[in-house]
Amino acid sequence: MKSIRFFWIVLCMASIVVNAQQKTVPEIGVVQDIENDSLLHAFGYKGSSGSRRIPDGYDRATARKQFISIGKRIASVASKYNIIVALESLNTSEANFITTVSEALDVVKAVDHKNLRLCVDIYHMSKDNESPGVIAETKGYVVYCELAEREGRTPPGTHGDDFRPYLKMLKEIGYNGIIVIECRWDKVRPQGKPAYDELRRQLLEVY
Repeated sequence: MKSIRFFWIVLCMASIVVNAQQKTVPEIGVVQDIENDSLLHAFGYKGSSGSRRIPDGYDRATARKQFISIGKRIASVASKYNIIVALESLNTSEANFITTVSEALDVVKAVDHKNLRLCVDIYHMSKDNESPGVIAETKGYVVYCELAEREGRTPPGTHGDDFRPYLKMLKEIGYNGIIVIECRWDKVRPQGKPAYDELRRQLLEVY
């Protein structure tokens, strides 16, 4: 049996709405990629913020229902290959659907499958001033965490953002998983270690 693998994913919206009744849904590419033991590029391709946007005039309740339906099917496929898929919320400047951790959590709960879990992205939370306290609701669902500074999506330590309120909440729910710096690097070689050191400093103060 293959070991458990985690994949970051922002499930798309627009193409799901258009193709919900057809066979050209994301899971088709997912199955092919898994069987080829590749990096599941279909997930990444479907992950752009633009593709998640609900088309103007489209009924949001219908879109959510279709999204949950596709989520169930993707989770079912993922379970066959021991893969956990993590759903991420995006800030409102990038998307108009699943823009808070709470909304993402509601979708994950509605899908109700152990292979669809939650990604907490601290950058997107801070962009929209989403309270760190929301993380308290996510216990048992978070499998992945990302962060960057709010201004310019820069590495930790650039502007001095304080991630500790978010990290504290992650600790309180017992999260001991991956925390990834997902930022815009100018030159990763000189920036990488200071960013790591700053994040590690804040982590040690909390954990």
